[in-house]
Amino acid sequence: MKSIAEHLKRVNISLYQCTILLGILLLLTIAAVLLVALLLPSTIAVSSGANSLPGSFSLQSSAQKMSQPTAISPTSSVSPSQNSQGQQPSEITIANYTIVVAGVFAAVVGLILTLLTLGAAIATGFGIFELRRIRRFRRLFDNQLKQLDNRIETASQSLIEASYYYSEGTKEYRAGDNKHAIENYLAALKHLPKSSRILERIGRAYSNLNEREMAYEYLKKAIDLDSNFEPAKRSLALYYRYSNRHEAIRILQQIIEKNPNAYESWDFLGLCYRDQLQHGQQLSKDQEIINKAIDAHEKALTLKERPETEFYLGVMLYFSPIGDKKRASDLLKSASKGIQEQEHDVRIREVWKKIILAGAPIVEGKRADALQYISSMIQYKPSERIYIGVESHLRFLLESTGHSDWIEDFLKILSKWKEP
Repeated sequence: MKSIAEHLKRVNISLYQCTILLGILLLLTIAAVLLVALLLPSTIAVSSGANSLPGSFSLQSSAQKMSQPTAISPTSSVSPSQNSQGQQPSEITIANYTIVVAGVFAAVVGLILTLLTLGAAIATGFGIFELRRIRRFRRLFDNQLKQLDNRIETASQSLIEASYYYSEGTKEYRAGDNKHAIENYLAALKHLPKSSRILERIGRAYSNLNEREMAYEYLKKAIDLDSNFEPAKRSLALYYRYSNRHEAIRILQQIIEKNPNAYESWDFLGLCYRDQLQHGQQLSKDQEIINKAIDAHEKALTLKERPETEFYLGVMLYFSPIGDKKRASDLLKSASKGIQEQEHDVRIREVWKKIILAGAPIVEGKRADALQYISSMIQYKPSERIYIGVESHLRFLLESTGHSDWIEDFLKILSKWKEP
C-alpha cells in the first residue's frame, strides 16, 4: 500500500506542473496580443504620414510647370492623366505599408499559433506521460490487490482447517481422549502456528497425560506469545498443582491481582487451598485454610454462578466444622440440577459432570444412585491427574457428609481406570 501512495503523490505533482505550464502559455498569448495592439497603431500612423509626401511632390512639379510660359485658358482644368500621375505614388506607398502591417500581423499570429501548438504538444506529452504512469500504477495496484486476495483466501482456508481440527480436538479432550486431542490440536497448530489458545490446549492435554516436559514446553510457548493470556497462566498453575502447590497458588494470585474478575482462577485457587488439607488418605481440619478455600469459592460464585463453583463451595461448607450445612446441601443439589442444562452440559467434561451429578444422591444418602454415576465414568479412561482429582472430591464429599464407610466401595470402582 505504500507504493500506491507514492504513485498517487507522483501523479499529483505532474498535474500541478502541467497546470503551471498552461498558465505560462496563457500569459505568453496575452503578451503577444498586447504586442499586436501596440504595433498596429504605429503602423497606421506611419502610413498616414506617407500619404502627405506625394502631395508635396505634386505641388513642386506644378510650380515647375507653372514657371514655363504656357498659355492657359482660364477655363482650362487639369487633365485626367495629370491627376492620375499625382495620385499614383501615394497609392503605391499605402499599398507597401499595408503589406508591411499585414506581414507583421501575420508574423505575430504565426508566433501565437506556434506557441499554442507548442503548448498543446507539451501538454499532450505530459498527458501521455501521465496516462502511461497511471496505467503502470493501475497494473501495480491490480497486482497488489490480486496478491492481497490470494493471501486472504489462503488465510481463510487456514482458519477453516484450523477451526475444524481445533473443534475435533476439543471434543476428544472433553471426552478424556487426550492423545487424539493432541493430534488434532497439532494439526490445527500447523495452520495457526502463533495461536496461544491452541498451544495452551496442547499443554493442558499433555499435563493431563502427566507428560510434564511436553506440557511445560507448550504452556511456556503460549505465555511467551501472549503474556496476558489468562488460560495459559491458569493451566501453568494447574501444571504445578500436585508437584508445587505454593507455586500454583502464587501464579493464581498473580492472575487475580491483575484481573479480580477472573472467576475460574478464584475457583482453582480455592481447590489449591483445599489440596493443602489432604495428606495421603488423611484430611486435615485446619480452619484457617478451610476459610481461605471457602472465601475463594464465594468470590468466584459472586462473579459467575456455575455448577462447578456450587459443587466446590458446597463440599467445603460441608467439610468445615462451622460451615452452613443447609446451604451446602442446597448448593450441591443446585449444581446437580444445573449441570444438566444445555449450556453446562456441552461445556463441562464428562468426568466432571458425573462427579457433580453424584453430589446430590450422596447428600440425600442414596448410595446406589451415587455409585451408578461413578460407575459411568469408567468408559472415559481418564489420566492419572484426573483420577487424583476425582478421588480427592469423593474423599472430601463422603467424609464431610458422614459417609466415610462408602469410600472403599467408590475407590474400587475408580481402580478399574488403572486396569490395562
